[in-house]
Parts: sequence; C-alpha cells; structure tokens
Amino acid sequence: MRYILRLALVLGVISMVAAGGLALTNQYTEERIAGHVVRAKQEALREVMPAADGFMLEPELLAALQADDASLRDVTELYEAQGPDGPVGIVCPTGVTGSGGP
Repeated sequence: MRYILRLALVLGVISMVAAGGLALTNQYTEERIAGHVVRAKQEALREVMPAADGFMLEPELLAALQADDASLRDVTELYEAQGPDGPVGIVCPTGVTGSGGP
C-alpha cells in the first residue's frame, strides 16, 4: 500500500512540474504566436486582393449582408480591402471541411 502511495506521489509531482513547464512556455510564446496568426491572415488576404493597402474587419457590414442573404450565415469574418483611393473590395476567409479538409 505504501509503495502505491509513493508511486502516486511521484507521478503527481512529475505531472505538476510538467504542467508548470507547459504553462510557462505558453505564457512566453502566446504573444508571438498571436502575431504570427495575424501576419499569416494578412498575407492570405493580400494574396486574394493584391491591390489593397490594408484590411479592416467589418462586423456591421457582415451582419447587414447576412440579414439580406441567408446563404452567408456561415461567414464569420468580413474584411473591407482598403486602397489608396478608398475601398477596393471585400474579402472573407474560408476553410475546407470534409474528407479532404483539415
């Protein structure tokens, strides 16, 4: 019985050390990972709309479009592509699901 308790205690200590290490790693890398995600999304949007200088998230425009067209209910983000003379288009991220998807 003592042997089992000792093993459980050792396992518990190892688990706490591992959890602490993962928490620290997450804390130090969270901001960097978020920056990479934003940069990757901006690059993907620029690939679709190369004439744009920047992209602005437009939740109000998305809500208005979804109210008029029910087929847009699965769209979660909508960006207005900004050019030097004003808006040049609208871009929304998409994804593939199913047997060939992520």
